[in-house]
Amino acid sequence: MLQNISTALYAKLNGTPWTVDQDKTVADELVIGMGTSESFQTRIMERERFVGITTVFRGDGNYLLGHISKECAYSEYPDMLRFSTTAVLEDIKKRNGWMPGDRIRIIFHSSKPFKNVEVADIVKQCVATVGKEQQIEFAFLTVTLDHPFVVFDPNQKGIENRYGRGSAKGVMVPERGTILEIGRYTRLLCTNGPRLIKLEKAPIPSPLLVSIHKESDFVDLAYLSEQVLKFTSLSWRSTLPAKKPVSIYYSELIAELLTRLRKVPGWSPDSLNIKLRASRWFL
Repeated sequence: MLQNISTALYAKLNGTPWTVDQDKTVADELVIGMGTSESFQTRIMERERFVGITTVFRGDGNYLLGHISKECAYSEYPDMLRFSTTAVLEDIKKRNGWMPGDRIRIIFHSSKPFKNVEVADIVKQCVATVGKEQQIEFAFLTVTLDHPFVVFDPNQKGIENRYGRGSAKGVMVPERGTILEIGRYTRLLCTNGPRLIKLEKAPIPSPLLVSIHKESDFVDLAYLSEQVLKFTSLSWRSTLPAKKPVSIYYSELIAELLTRLRKVPGWSPDSLNIKLRASRWFL
């Protein structure tokens, strides 16, 4: 019965089970996740190869498309990134019908800085090139769990065991949505909470470290951090929140599958940019 209801709701919502609210003061708002899949060409030469992964969402979390770039060497990565980002933005500009003078906000999420490559600067150049006729607001965020910070709430007594046995779970765990300012350009965002902790002895969950690039035009970190939080609730894999926003989580799922697909004879990631471009095939 529940499955039939879920199927009916899915169809009624045109394939989108849930979205989030977004800023209506701009003509269009995009959230673009950026990731990479790495491999070695041979075991002997150990030449590392990279595939750029881009996932594009509307500001309300509606998935628009994904793009997989061609494999390239590290030295070729900046040119590949510039080409693929420009191609994606041109596609979205045409698809969403940007008009001259429209105010457009484009927010990029990356899981980690790319060594010796100014990804944010390259992406900003692409945005400026594609959006010459529009008023573009640009923000580049690094969103990661790779950091040394832990957040405690000494007033949190936890949630009692539903069966009345044992100690409470989630003791000293901050509520989901807690945001801490630790610098002008950085925030700590708690995406878990006492009610999401499963075991009494579970460790304190790590918060997300949200950092904004200093060259960003749109620098409202309160808004951007809240948006990251909302995007953790949009995974189609579960009704429970994910540890990371789907902009990054989906890129990681694609990267994991690409590693396995490389073993298929004659495989090329270009095939994913044709029929499966707008599909969530990786779920």
